[in-house]
Amino acid sequence: TIQEGKYHQVKRMFATVDNHVISLHRERVGQWVLPDDLEEGDWCLLDHHAF
Repeated sequence: TIQEGKYHQVKRMFATVDNHVISLHRERVGQWVLPDDLEEGDWCLLDHHAF
């Protein structure tokens, strides 16, 4: 299981087995899980309770 994908780690891992990553989808940032209805390019406001 990958907890962090720093410095294109996921792309490099797939490249070692001759696979090419076309796109990735981020489901969470740190401890915050992104809303299911958040579309690509959209954003959501975090209030002080989120921290």
